[in-house]
Amino acid sequence: MSVVNEVKEFYSNDIVYRFDKRKRINFGVVVDSYEGSTDSDEFSILQKGQIRVWWLNSSRESVWKQNKVRLMSRIVIPGDIVRRLENGKETQRGYCKESKQYATIQIVGTDRIIERVSSERLCTVTPFDTNAAVCLGSKYGRIQGIDQKVTMQSKCGSTVEIFSSINHDIEDYWLTKRNRNYFESFYPGQEVTCTPNSLEQPSWISRSKAMKRSMQTRQRFTVQKVEPTDIEVAWYDSMSSVSLNGIKAEDIK
Repeated sequence: MSVVNEVKEFYSNDIVYRFDKRKRINFGVVVDSYEGSTDSDEFSILQKGQIRVWWLNSSRESVWKQNKVRLMSRIVIPGDIVRRLENGKETQRGYCKESKQYATIQIVGTDRIIERVSSERLCTVTPFDTNAAVCLGSKYGRIQGIDQKVTMQSKCGSTVEIFSSINHDIEDYWLTKRNRNYFESFYPGQEVTCTPNSLEQPSWISRSKAMKRSMQTRQRFTVQKVEPTDIEVAWYDSMSSVSLNGIKAEDIK
């Protein structure tokens, strides 16, 4: 549901935007708001009029005043209390039982746009995402951080394994083309660029002579495989970060 009227209160999952000092538009997602906070959220208390936003061009959440951002879209999800809008009329209220979402998608590396793709046809390319709600047995929590073992292959056929948590000099090739140097996660088929000699603790499965001669040159790699190796979760019962490293593989899945 697109929203054109200016709003004064924001809630989780609202899509918002702001303009930076260069008058460029930045989009973000509201993670939490003062109105949606509870007394148990002591570790992340917000003041009245504040919201916590994850901006798409940033690697972390930040606190903003509500009057500094604008609402772009608010999605109605199952469980929301809604009312049918008719000007000048007091209409019926009810609970949202089901919703359908459609997306406009740009194919990576091309200018091709596909409109009105049902969300039911889409699936995430990574098994875990930061801020996603998860459970382990009877425990529930939210993911705070993820470490992954990423297998990448260069154009010359060299293959290397790296850990995402210690390698920050890697850029998404196509996002860089659009002046977006930050990306959230790795996924199979993704094209990235990096300087091989700058990789931290790389494990070379195979390395060609051409690669050995050009270790100082920034190169293009294709991600072959991504495996989660360590997941940090803030459990709702204790509100403390707990590393899940070392648990059984089936538990991680």
